[in-house]
Amino acid sequence: VKMRIYLLRHGHTIAGLHHNAALGVPDPPLDDTGIRQTESLGQRLQHYEIDAVYSSDLKRATETAQIVCRYTHHDILYSPQLREINMGDIPIRGWEAFSDYYLEWQKHEADRPYPQGEAGVDVQKRVWPLLEEIVKQHSRDTAVVTHGGVIMVILSACIGLGLEKRFRFTPPAYCSISTLSYNPYDSMWRVEQFNDTAHLGLVTVHP
Repeated sequence: VKMRIYLLRHGHTIAGLHHNAALGVPDPPLDDTGIRQTESLGQRLQHYEIDAVYSSDLKRATETAQIVCRYTHHDILYSPQLREINMGDIPIRGWEAFSDYYLEWQKHEADRPYPQGEAGVDVQKRVWPLLEEIVKQHSRDTAVVTHGGVIMVILSACIGLGLEKRFRFTPPAYCSISTLSYNPYDSMWRVEQFNDTAHLGLVTVHP
């Protein structure tokens, strides 16, 4: 039986870096807009037949998952594999500290790692085993709360694009739904939809 994985981007976050020294990455919480977006997402998903909810363990994702699960009544399975791509020193020092790198990165001709951070392929290597585990563990549809960069990597990998091509996707909107389907008979992953925001109405905030 075909199953779906709903890739949910977290809600809008408060301004500022909010660097988590222990994790070495930015870790901001949701702002009021993000909370309203997430309430709308939860209200929509309560009508879906979802078997489980997985979430990145970063604050903006965990808060999104917790609000969604007030409506869907699931326990949340947290995983660091679903964290946003690690941009290394760039959030701390700014792009201006890496001007030569930025000029090359902006061309998106190669899947370049961020300085002291990850490349898209690193994200794929940590996320894809979790997706494969999800389809083994669950017989019904599953929701995954994660980040825009991760969703772009997953979609690119699903359709066989070089990961430098992930920037051809518009970044997913906050609390959008992108849907993968998996057919166990041919072991094929398919992209069913991308960046569905029909539930958000007037609270949609694009990057």
